[in-house]
Amino acid sequence: MALIQINMYSSALTTATAANVVIPLENNEKEKYPVLWLLPPAGLDHTAWQRRVRVERLAEKYGIIAAMPNMALSYGLDMAHGLKYFTMLEKELPALLKDYFPVDLSEQYIAGAGEGGYAALRTALLSKAHYKAAISLSCGNLTDEVFVDDSKTNQILNAFGTESIGKCKGTDFDLAQLMGNGESELFLAYGDGDELKKSCADLAARLNSDHVKKSRGSMSWEEWEEALDWFLEQVAL
Repeated sequence: MALIQINMYSSALTTATAANVVIPLENNEKEKYPVLWLLPPAGLDHTAWQRRVRVERLAEKYGIIAAMPNMALSYGLDMAHGLKYFTMLEKELPALLKDYFPVDLSEQYIAGAGEGGYAALRTALLSKAHYKAAISLSCGNLTDEVFVDDSKTNQILNAFGTESIGKCKGTDFDLAQLMGNGESELFLAYGDGDELKKSCADLAARLNSDHVKKSRGSMSWEEWEEALDWFLEQVAL
Protein backbone atom coordinates (compact mmCIF):
# COMPACT_ATOMS: atom_id res chain seq x y z
CA MET A 1 0.00 0.00 0.00
CA ALA A 2 1.32 3.42 -0.92
CA LEU A 3 0.10 6.74 0.46
CA ILE A 4 1.35 9.67 -1.58
CA GLN A 5 0.75 13.35 -0.90
CA ILE A 6 0.87 15.57 -3.96
CA ASN A 7 1.76 19.23 -3.50
CA MET A 8 1.23 21.02 -6.79
CA TYR A 9 0.67 24.33 -8.46
CA SER A 10 -2.79 24.39 -10.02
CA SER A 11 -3.21 26.43 -13.17
CA ALA A 12 -6.97 26.29 -12.67
CA LEU A 13 -6.71 27.73 -9.16
CA THR A 14 -3.64 29.88 -9.90
CA THR A 15 -2.25 28.81 -6.54
CA ALA A 16 -0.74 25.79 -4.83
CA THR A 17 -2.95 22.94 -3.61
CA ALA A 18 -2.62 19.35 -2.41
CA ALA A 19 -4.15 15.90 -2.77
CA ASN A 20 -3.61 12.51 -1.15
CA VAL A 21 -3.51 9.35 -3.28
CA VAL A 22 -3.72 5.75 -2.01
CA ILE A 23 -2.45 2.95 -4.29
CA PRO A 24 -3.04 -0.73 -3.30
CA LEU A 25 0.22 -2.19 -4.62
CA GLU A 26 0.70 -5.39 -2.63
CA ASN A 27 -2.36 -7.53 -3.35
CA ASN A 28 -3.73 -5.87 -6.48
CA GLU A 29 -1.07 -6.02 -9.15
CA LYS A 30 -2.74 -4.41 -12.16
CA GLU A 31 -1.49 -2.55 -15.17
CA LYS A 32 -4.13 0.11 -14.52
CA TYR A 33 -6.48 0.81 -11.63
CA PRO A 34 -9.98 2.32 -11.44
CA VAL A 35 -10.07 5.65 -9.61
CA LEU A 36 -12.31 6.62 -6.70
CA TRP A 37 -12.42 10.35 -6.02
CA LEU A 38 -13.29 11.22 -2.42
CA LEU A 39 -14.50 14.77 -1.73
CA PRO A 40 -14.74 16.03 1.87
CA PRO A 41 -17.39 18.26 3.47
CA ALA A 42 -16.90 21.99 2.95
CA GLY A 43 -13.98 23.40 4.92
CA LEU A 44 -12.06 20.14 5.34
CA ASP A 45 -8.91 19.41 3.37
CA HIS A 46 -7.27 16.56 1.45
CA THR A 47 -6.41 14.73 4.69
CA ALA A 48 -9.98 14.50 6.01
CA TRP A 49 -10.89 11.11 4.53
CA GLN A 50 -7.52 9.56 5.29
CA ARG A 51 -7.69 10.62 8.96
CA ARG A 52 -11.25 9.46 9.60
CA VAL A 53 -11.93 6.54 7.26
CA ARG A 54 -9.98 3.37 6.48
CA VAL A 55 -9.37 4.40 2.90
CA GLU A 56 -6.50 1.93 2.53
CA ARG A 57 -8.83 -0.95 3.45
CA LEU A 58 -11.31 0.08 0.76
CA ALA A 59 -8.56 0.59 -1.82
CA GLU A 60 -7.14 -2.85 -1.16
CA LYS A 61 -10.50 -4.61 -0.99
CA TYR A 62 -11.72 -3.24 -4.32
CA GLY A 63 -8.41 -2.80 -6.13
CA ILE A 64 -8.84 0.93 -6.71
CA ILE A 65 -6.76 4.06 -6.47
CA ALA A 66 -8.35 6.54 -4.07
CA ALA A 67 -7.68 10.21 -4.81
CA MET A 68 -8.55 12.85 -2.19
CA PRO A 69 -8.21 16.48 -3.33
CA ASN A 70 -8.50 19.63 -1.24
CA MET A 71 -11.78 21.31 -2.28
CA ALA A 72 -11.74 24.06 0.41
CA LEU A 73 -15.10 25.91 0.55
CA SER A 74 -15.83 25.53 -3.16
CA TYR A 75 -18.79 23.10 -3.10
CA GLY A 76 -17.03 21.63 -6.13
CA LEU A 77 -17.71 24.71 -8.26
CA ASP A 78 -15.88 27.21 -10.36
CA MET A 79 -16.75 29.70 -7.64
CA ALA A 80 -18.57 32.95 -8.32
CA HIS A 81 -16.23 34.73 -5.90
CA GLY A 82 -13.27 32.44 -5.62
CA LEU A 83 -11.30 29.82 -7.51
CA LYS A 84 -12.03 27.29 -10.26
CA TYR A 85 -12.25 24.06 -8.28
CA PHE A 86 -14.58 22.30 -10.74
CA THR A 87 -12.06 22.86 -13.54
CA MET A 88 -9.28 21.53 -11.32
CA LEU A 89 -11.28 18.44 -10.35
CA GLU A 90 -12.69 17.66 -13.78
CA LYS A 91 -9.71 18.43 -16.02
CA GLU A 92 -6.47 19.11 -14.21
CA LEU A 93 -6.33 16.39 -11.55
CA PRO A 94 -7.28 13.45 -13.82
CA ALA A 95 -4.57 14.52 -16.27
CA LEU A 96 -2.06 14.70 -13.42
CA LEU A 97 -3.00 11.24 -12.15
CA LYS A 98 -2.64 9.81 -15.65
CA ASP A 99 0.86 11.26 -15.94
CA TYR A 100 2.12 9.88 -12.63
CA PHE A 101 0.04 6.83 -11.66
CA PRO A 102 -1.30 3.66 -13.38
CA VAL A 103 -4.92 4.86 -13.56
CA ASP A 104 -7.70 3.81 -15.89
CA LEU A 105 -9.62 7.03 -16.53
CA SER A 106 -12.39 5.07 -18.26
CA GLU A 107 -13.20 3.64 -14.80
CA GLN A 108 -13.72 6.68 -12.57
CA TYR A 109 -16.06 6.81 -9.58
CA ILE A 110 -16.75 9.82 -7.39
CA ALA A 111 -18.04 10.12 -3.84
CA GLY A 112 -18.41 12.89 -1.31
CA ALA A 113 -19.75 13.63 2.15
CA GLY A 114 -21.81 16.65 3.14
CA GLU A 115 -21.29 19.45 0.63
CA GLY A 116 -18.71 17.20 -1.03
CA GLY A 117 -21.57 14.82 -1.81
CA TYR A 118 -23.38 17.55 -3.71
CA ALA A 119 -20.13 18.26 -5.56
CA ALA A 120 -19.70 14.58 -6.43
CA LEU A 121 -23.19 14.26 -7.92
CA ARG A 122 -23.01 17.52 -9.83
CA THR A 123 -19.60 16.66 -11.26
CA ALA A 124 -20.84 13.25 -12.38
CA LEU A 125 -23.98 14.72 -13.96
CA LEU A 126 -22.05 17.38 -15.85
CA SER A 127 -19.43 14.87 -17.02
CA LYS A 128 -21.36 11.63 -17.50
CA ALA A 129 -18.81 10.31 -19.98
CA HIS A 130 -16.06 10.46 -17.34
CA TYR A 131 -17.70 8.80 -14.32
CA LYS A 132 -19.23 5.33 -14.07
CA ALA A 133 -21.12 6.10 -10.85
CA ALA A 134 -21.36 8.63 -8.02
CA ILE A 135 -22.61 8.67 -4.44
CA SER A 136 -23.51 11.48 -2.07
CA LEU A 137 -23.28 10.88 1.65
CA SER A 138 -25.64 13.01 3.77
CA CYS A 139 -26.35 15.66 1.15
CA GLY A 140 -28.87 16.03 -1.64
CA ASN A 141 -29.74 18.81 -4.06
CA LEU A 142 -28.58 21.94 -2.22
CA THR A 143 -30.95 24.20 -4.16
CA ASP A 144 -33.74 22.54 -2.13
CA GLU A 145 -32.22 23.74 1.15
CA VAL A 146 -32.71 27.02 3.06
CA PHE A 147 -29.66 28.37 4.89
CA VAL A 148 -29.91 31.08 7.54
CA ASP A 149 -26.60 30.72 9.40
CA ASP A 150 -24.30 33.63 8.51
CA SER A 151 -21.19 31.53 8.02
CA LYS A 152 -23.06 29.16 5.71
CA THR A 153 -24.73 31.94 3.70
CA ASN A 154 -21.31 33.55 3.20
CA GLN A 155 -20.02 30.27 1.82
CA ILE A 156 -23.05 30.00 -0.46
CA LEU A 157 -22.53 33.56 -1.68
CA ASN A 158 -18.89 32.96 -2.54
CA ALA A 159 -19.53 29.63 -4.23
CA PHE A 160 -22.86 30.23 -6.01
CA GLY A 161 -22.96 34.02 -6.29
CA THR A 162 -26.08 34.46 -4.15
CA GLU A 163 -26.95 34.11 -0.46
CA SER A 164 -30.31 32.57 -1.43
CA ILE A 165 -29.45 29.23 -2.98
CA GLY A 166 -33.08 28.69 -3.93
CA LYS A 167 -32.53 31.27 -6.66
CA CYS A 168 -30.28 28.73 -8.37
CA LYS A 169 -33.19 26.41 -9.16
CA GLY A 170 -33.43 25.74 -12.87
CA THR A 171 -29.72 26.40 -13.45
CA ASP A 172 -26.85 23.95 -13.73
CA PHE A 173 -26.43 24.26 -9.94
CA ASP A 174 -29.76 22.43 -9.60
CA LEU A 175 -29.24 18.65 -9.65
CA ALA A 176 -32.89 18.12 -10.61
CA GLN A 177 -32.29 20.25 -13.69
CA LEU A 178 -29.37 18.01 -14.66
CA MET A 179 -31.10 14.71 -13.97
CA GLY A 180 -33.36 12.54 -16.04
CA ASN A 181 -35.69 10.00 -14.49
CA GLY A 182 -34.20 7.04 -12.64
CA GLU A 183 -30.54 8.02 -12.83
CA SER A 184 -28.98 4.56 -12.60
CA GLU A 185 -25.46 5.85 -11.92
CA LEU A 186 -26.36 7.99 -8.89
CA PHE A 187 -26.46 6.70 -5.31
CA LEU A 188 -27.37 8.31 -1.99
CA ALA A 189 -26.83 7.40 1.65
CA TYR A 190 -28.19 9.55 4.46
CA GLY A 191 -29.63 9.56 7.95
CA ASP A 192 -32.99 10.98 8.95
CA GLY A 193 -31.15 13.19 11.45
CA ASP A 194 -28.61 14.64 9.02
CA GLU A 195 -28.30 18.42 8.80
CA LEU A 196 -29.18 18.33 5.10
CA LYS A 197 -31.89 15.68 5.41
CA LYS A 198 -34.45 17.79 3.50
CA SER A 199 -32.45 17.81 0.31
CA CYS A 200 -31.56 14.15 0.86
CA ALA A 201 -35.22 13.14 1.05
CA ASP A 202 -36.06 15.18 -2.04
CA LEU A 203 -33.22 13.61 -3.99
CA ALA A 204 -34.02 10.09 -2.75
CA ALA A 205 -37.48 10.41 -4.29
CA ARG A 206 -35.83 10.91 -7.70
CA LEU A 207 -33.51 7.90 -7.52
CA ASN A 208 -34.02 4.19 -7.92
CA SER A 209 -34.97 2.89 -4.48
CA ASP A 210 -32.21 0.28 -4.51
CA HIS A 211 -29.68 3.09 -4.95
CA VAL A 212 -30.69 4.77 -1.69
CA LYS A 213 -29.42 3.71 1.75
CA LYS A 214 -31.22 5.37 4.67
CA SER A 215 -30.34 5.10 8.35
CA ARG A 216 -31.62 6.50 11.63
CA GLY A 217 -30.04 9.57 13.19
CA SER A 218 -27.11 11.52 11.81
CA MET A 219 -24.48 9.61 9.86
CA SER A 220 -20.96 9.51 11.28
CA TRP A 221 -17.67 9.03 9.45
CA GLU A 222 -17.84 5.35 10.38
CA GLU A 223 -21.27 5.09 8.77
CA TRP A 224 -20.03 6.98 5.72
CA GLU A 225 -17.30 4.35 5.39
CA GLU A 226 -19.93 1.60 5.56
CA ALA A 227 -21.96 3.38 2.91
CA LEU A 228 -18.89 3.66 0.66
CA ASP A 229 -18.40 -0.09 1.06
CA TRP A 230 -22.03 -0.63 0.05
CA PHE A 231 -21.64 1.69 -2.95
CA LEU A 232 -18.52 -0.04 -4.23
CA GLU A 233 -20.22 -3.42 -3.92
CA GLN A 234 -23.25 -2.11 -5.82
CA VAL A 235 -21.12 -0.93 -8.75
CA ALA A 236 -19.39 -4.33 -8.78
CA LEU A 237 -15.84 -3.18 -8.23
